[in-house]
Amino acid sequence: MAKARVPLLLRASFTSTEAEQPSIETVSMDLSAYVDPLNGKVLRISKVHFLVDDGSGEALPAAAFVNLATNTQPAGGAWTAQLCTGTQTAMKGTNDNRNVATTYTYVSVNAGALTNAVAATTPASANIIMGLNWSYMTFPVPELGYYVAADTLTFMAQHQLDLEASIRHTCVIECEKVKLPASDVNFLLVNQTITT
Repeated sequence: MAKARVPLLLRASFTSTEAEQPSIETVSMDLSAYVDPLNGKVLRISKVHFLVDDGSGEALPAAAFVNLATNTQPAGGAWTAQLCTGTQTAMKGTNDNRNVATTYTYVSVNAGALTNAVAATTPASANIIMGLNWSYMTFPVPELGYYVAADTLTFMAQHQLDLEASIRHTCVIECEKVKLPASDVNFLLVNQTITT
């Protein structure tokens, strides 16, 4: 009888404050309970999800993107979220073998002031029109999965345009334990520790 494969959901998260956002933040994920290279046991990652919220599970409020009281910059936010094999302290390019998945996110807030019937130069706040543009680019997990023989994954994020609030970054990994021949495991161990 074939062994049943048990799907796993692994999660890692951290909260990035306004003061911390210019810097890279990382959290290591210990896979030693799931990976045993000497016995051919590795982790097959099928999907990686990068999520953000306000720290309590709610969506980010408009005030996180722009100071509504003064309409001051920065008006938006930009960050990169990434999952890599091993213990990493710097972001990796998509050309790096250690890079499992990456998402680049850019949010911009457009504000326009309407003039009233007497052409006032300082319209009331009710006359402010705002629009939110959200775009992202994803380097996804391969369709057949990403096999991890390393005993550590690093989830990290770095902001290029800071937000006006703290933001919780979360990584959710859909995966399962599988067994591979020793030659495949050796190939993975070498491949996941070098850059191309």
